[in-house]
Amino acid sequence: MPKLLNARRALALVCLISVGAMASALYVQHELGVEPCPLCIVQRLAYVIAGAIALVGALVGTRPWLIRLLAALSALASAAGLGVASWHTWLIAHPPESASCGRPFSWMLQNFSLEQLLPRIFAGHGDCLTVEWTLFGFNIPQLSMMLLATMLALGLLALARPGRSPGLFEGA
Repeated sequence: MPKLLNARRALALVCLISVGAMASALYVQHELGVEPCPLCIVQRLAYVIAGAIALVGALVGTRPWLIRLLAALSALASAAGLGVASWHTWLIAHPPESASCGRPFSWMLQNFSLEQLLPRIFAGHGDCLTVEWTLFGFNIPQLSMMLLATMLALGLLALARPGRSPGLFEGA
């Protein structure tokens, strides 16, 4: 009897969390009027990349090496987003006296010419240091940390047990 949470199901959950997080982010932005900051935009990018890779793994990953590769890439994107969310949370708890969170990204964009390639990625106009919205007492970066940590754990689970995974709905 196969394990209830095989690699493909774990990757499907990563994808579902990603879709839910992005839907929530767009709702908070467009319906509640909370503008994303540059760090929020980077976290959104991590959600999209991790979720898209996980979707591919969940749908077409039948070979153990392919599942392992896609799980590792999804976990890597989740870990990168978790790092940004952790930094964002730290900035809110320990605000700098005279800097904005967007400055390191502005410097990077100017020096590496990413403005021509990805002009709208860092178009967030919100203030990284302001908490405008909370859910159950958690601000957006804290919620993002929890979701990205869950996505990372699921990606690592899929990496640890790729095996010969049955389909998403087989062998429950």
